[in-house]
Amino acid sequence: MAIRQAELNKKKYSNPHRKYTDTIFIAIQENDIITCLKNPIVLENAQQCILAHRRSELAETNYYDWFDIEYIDEHGEPFEECLDKNFSLCVEHDGSYRNQMLRLKSSDGIRYGWLPLWNNTASVKDCFQAMWNLYNELRKIESSKERSVIVELYKKDKKILQQKKEIANFSYANSLLERERDMYKGLLDDIKDLLHK
Repeated sequence: MAIRQAELNKKKYSNPHRKYTDTIFIAIQENDIITCLKNPIVLENAQQCILAHRRSELAETNYYDWFDIEYIDEHGEPFEECLDKNFSLCVEHDGSYRNQMLRLKSSDGIRYGWLPLWNNTASVKDCFQAMWNLYNELRKIESSKERSVIVELYKKDKKILQQKKEIANFSYANSLLERERDMYKGLLDDIKDLLHK
């Protein structure tokens, strides 16, 4: 079913102003673990899947990548930008056409967005995993206020994760600089010893 949907989108996006580029296949396993590839083989044991169809489209004077999201449920039914009657998953530009943000939206106005690096499979996987986890939490809750609280917690958790990555990157860069400093210090000590002999 997913492969057929990808083939249909190739035809759908064929005109002078838009061109189908590829499809990212996002498999949702039975335990809600997400894997993604540009190869449909990833869907082999999937219970459900999401297809992110990439197309290049002319926006004013330049071509930009745009994404259309399709969800295929456990019965093989495809839905465009819709996960169920209360939730949609779509890609919208954020600020500029270059920033294609994945958004989870609920019928009661709750919105959560994530800007993945679309050319980086790990970033796309992390993004869809976070969105799927959030969707699973939100669909259990009826109250709009409770949903808002959960979305705020997800936003804070995302910021904490980003700060942890920044700290880890800083620590790694700092350790490299310290090693380099020690190496040069050792080299200077060796040169001093040679000069004193």
